[in-house]
Amino acid sequence: MKKISAMIAALVFATLAFVAAGSAKAQDRLVVVEMFTAQGCNLCPPVDQMMQELAEWPDVLPLSLHVDYWDFIGWADTFALKSNTERQTFYAPRTSRGRLFTPLVVIGGMHMVEGYVPMQTVDYIKAHEGVETGVSINVDASDDGFAVHALSDMAFRDPAVVTVVTYTPSEAVAIRRGDNAGRNAEYTNVVTGWQVLGTWDGTEPLQLQIPSPSQNAAVLVQMAGQGMIMAAARLQ
Repeated sequence: MKKISAMIAALVFATLAFVAAGSAKAQDRLVVVEMFTAQGCNLCPPVDQMMQELAEWPDVLPLSLHVDYWDFIGWADTFALKSNTERQTFYAPRTSRGRLFTPLVVIGGMHMVEGYVPMQTVDYIKAHEGVETGVSINVDASDDGFAVHALSDMAFRDPAVVTVVTYTPSEAVAIRRGDNAGRNAEYTNVVTGWQVLGTWDGTEPLQLQIPSPSQNAAVLVQMAGQGMIMAAARLQ
């Protein structure tokens, strides 16, 4: 059974790589894929592995958000942040379960994939690549950080939230207790912090100067109420 499962996983990831090749050619904008995970969640490893595959896509920014509500079941997640749990709390009412759970994948702040459903994830990513939000964003490196410039075709009904998220590209953990005891887990783009820079109503161009972060980072422009991520750019 394990051998069959491995073969299925290999086939799925091969399909992901094939789709990614075509997707990169038709790139319109950076799609943010948030994955809420926990080291103590026994259903999360396949989705954690999928995030490694998505990190190879030039037009996708996968983010692993480790939550803390699994910590009481035998193993405290070494990357868990309360801010990650709070962020998922805003998304939870839009899921079929209406509550916190892992794994949960959120594409572009809008579409939810509950559990390990790779082809549905791919379908949503491709759909978001072609969405015209009316918002464009550019980042230019400078001596003292990054200059962020954004434009919108129209004013927003409610001001959008501009956020910087920091993350480490790769982390490995030997899990000693809990449901995943004995597993040497690898995680991709592990979120280490969120910083709200302010709000933007879209009527005038957005211009920000961001100091160089000590880790990998990206700037996100997200609709009010933690809605659609209208634009995103890596700080690099």
